Amino acid sequence: MSRIGVNSVSFHCSLAELYLTPINRISDYVRILSWLKANTPSDHPDRNDLASALQLIKEVDRVIRQVRLHQENTKQRHLNRNQ
Repeated sequence: MSRIGVNSVSFHCSLAELYLTPINRISDYVRILSWLKANTPSDHPDRNDLASALQLIKEVDRVIRQVRLHQENTKQRHLNRNQ
């Protein structure tokens, strides 16, 4: 009997990659919510909640990008000092 949905190729990733996976999806959520907002009628009862969710997820995305940039800059300065 074969198992359905099991692939013979294993998916290997580090613990750090597993931690970052949800964070990497944030930009996808921004795109999805932006699309939903653009395609939701202005008189729809969920329109305000959708706009609020989009604003919040954009802020989260902005903060994540700032932290990543700061980390990259810190790493680069550290590497430059050790050369």
